[in-house]
Order: sequence, then C-alpha cells, then structure tokens
Amino acid sequence: MNADRPKLKQDRGGERLVYWRVPALQGLQLLRGHRSHAHLPRHSHTTFQIAFIESGCQQLRIKGNTHRVGRGQIVVLHPGEAHTEGPNDNSGWCARAFYPSLEMILNAVASTGTKCGGTPFFQDPVLNDGELIETLRSLHQLLEAPGGDDLQRDTLAALAAARLVARHARPGTINEAPDPGRIALERVRCCLEERCTENLSLRELAAIANLNPFHLLRSFTRAYGLPPYAYLMQSRVARARALLDRGVAIIEASQEVGFFDQSHFSRNFKRLLGVTPGAYARDARSYKI
Repeated sequence: MNADRPKLKQDRGGERLVYWRVPALQGLQLLRGHRSHAHLPRHSHTTFQIAFIESGCQQLRIKGNTHRVGRGQIVVLHPGEAHTEGPNDNSGWCARAFYPSLEMILNAVASTGTKCGGTPFFQDPVLNDGELIETLRSLHQLLEAPGGDDLQRDTLAALAAARLVARHARPGTINEAPDPGRIALERVRCCLEERCTENLSLRELAAIANLNPFHLLRSFTRAYGLPPYAYLMQSRVARARALLDRGVAIIEASQEVGFFDQSHFSRNFKRLLGVTPGAYARDARSYKI
C-alpha cells in the first residue's frame, strides 16, 4: 500500500471529513472526520456501517429510539437501516467509520474459521467493547497511513470482523418480520435503485407494486424508513459517488445520474455525505491504496 495520509478539510461550518476506498479490501470505503453542527437527514446505506467515536458525543436516532454515543462506543448499522445523526452538543464529535458489504464481513469471518450461522444481526446498534474498538482503530489507522504491510492489514481485518460477529451478532435476517406486501415493495425499491437516473412518478411506482399511490407512499416509508423520493435521491447520490470514485468528472457524473442542476446536485450530495462533490472527488483521486 502506498498513499499520502488523507487530510481533513474544514469547511466554513467547521465540518472536517474525508472518505476513501481500499481496493485491496474489495473497495471497502472508510470515513474519518469531525462533525460540529450538521445533522444528517434520515438516510440509510447499502452496506453495513461500523463506526466508533474518538471524542465528543453523537446523537443517533434509529427505530424510534435516540442513543447518545460517546467516546469508546461502537455503532453498527445494517444495510438499509434508516437513521439520523447529529451532534449531542455544540462541541460535535470525532469518529472513524467502515462501510463493509455483507460479503466482505462474511468473507473476513470465514477466513478465521469463526462460525457465523447466516446473516449477522446486531440487536443493539451501540456496542461497548474496548478490545474490539482498539482492533478497529488499529485497522483504520493502518488503512490511512502511507505504505503498510499487507499481511498486517489482512490479519486485522479478519480479526475485527470475527470479534464483531462472534461477540455481538446473532444469526438472523435483517428486517425479520416483513409485512405481507414486502415483495411488492421490494420491486419498487429495486426500481428506485436501478432506474434512479429516470424521472419516475409516484403513479408509475404504485403500478409496479399494484397499490394506490397513497398506500404505496405510506407502506414504503414504513418499510424502509424513507419515502420513495428520499430513497431516489439517496440512490442517485450513491451512484454519483461510484462514478466519482472511478474518476468521472463532477458535471458528467451529476448529469449521468439525473441531476441537471449542479447546485441541486451539490446540495443533495453534501446534505447526505457532509462533504461537497469536489472535496469527495479530490480524496477519491489522491488517496488510492
């Protein structure tokens, strides 16, 4: 591995965030930064989110519950789990985060011989595990430093995943109690992801689910924590991120995913990620491991 250490960039509001990917770990994305005042709107991820607080205190709201997460605590969120994040006070919080896919976690766990027994399910989104957090910190710091040893990287990644699953997960499936219309709603969700560049109407989505528009709006929001339009915007930003990771120009990426107003694209991108498309693209170009 060789790269320059990613530099935290401070915007006028005091937010300092940097995202980068690790191709050697199946494109694993990481985040390091400080949030001082910004509240991220309700959103979800297509991957797991495994984060830990290094200083300050974060307020996490998920499934109708509010958690105050402080130094030395770990947050684990499942793919598709809608949540909001914000500062608990004026000082904000500093955190590091990993965004592994389910496949990444299962592969890492399998490499250690640890039995998983299916999709790992974490009942509590906030964990207290001093040994695990030190493993996560060591791995995160290794993945942002110039150079580095591949064997150490792979060992820490496998150890972190195995400890997380063995100590805190139970076999199960995410969203274990789907409502009777979940299959129809899944068709709509897949449509929003696959056709996020298109100008979809609520009536068209309702026809896909064979529901009336109001019923679809209510059922989709209840199932996924976001209304269809918010899910569409999230999907567009996610696809734009993937294009920026590949080095596509910002204006080209925004137009390709359905944003024809640059200011609209920038506002949605920063609202969901906390950084501008320009800052994200610079990190994607300059930090390759």
